[in-house]
Amino acid sequence: AEDDSRTLIKLDGVKEVWRVSKPTERGPIHSLELYGANGEALAYLFGSEKGDSTSIVKWKDLLFALPLKGEGAVKVAG
Repeated sequence: AEDDSRTLIKLDGVKEVWRVSKPTERGPIHSLELYGANGEALAYLFGSEKGDSTSIVKWKDLLFALPLKGEGAVKVAG
């Protein structure tokens, strides 16, 4: 059964969104990082390699389909 957890983020407080790849001993971890107006971290979203390999492929496909504004910065409406 799929996990039915949800995360709600108030988007009007988000000023920057970054797609980030960080190297680890097991290979890169890909995340979406959201920051507020003062540079404070609001959320780090990432896929876990521990779970189903299909899930991580879907996460990477979704993450890398996001339109970029510049060097790793995702376009934010507003």
